[in-house]
Amino acid sequence: MKTQIILLVALLMIGVSSFANNKNNTKPTAAADNAITSISGTITDEVTGENLVGVKVVLEGTDKVAYTDFDGIFTFDGVTKGTYTMSVDYISYTDAEKTIDTKEEKEVSIKMKSDL
Repeated sequence: MKTQIILLVALLMIGVSSFANNKNNTKPTAAADNAITSISGTITDEVTGENLVGVKVVLEGTDKVAYTDFDGIFTFDGVTKGTYTMSVDYISYTDAEKTIDTKEEKEVSIKMKSDL
């Protein structure tokens, strides 16, 4: 009887050890590839370097729109990782576009050229 209990405990320990090793060696799921992130950036005047306030930034292919604050900063939260084109529009400035791959870059700097 004592031998059977020792054998049973040994088998349980081997099973637990195998389970722990398999758990640590699992491959990341596709959900990890589609993780949620944020994108932020600053928009400034190309010549003066001044921050531009109220610039409209659209994340193409989504319903996300942001406007720069008093420091020229915008942020998109809840973005699925991937490649996006941002369209930038501001009165008296030439429209601009910027492509970003959120797997590589999450902060951008855009300089806009004045039409005046």
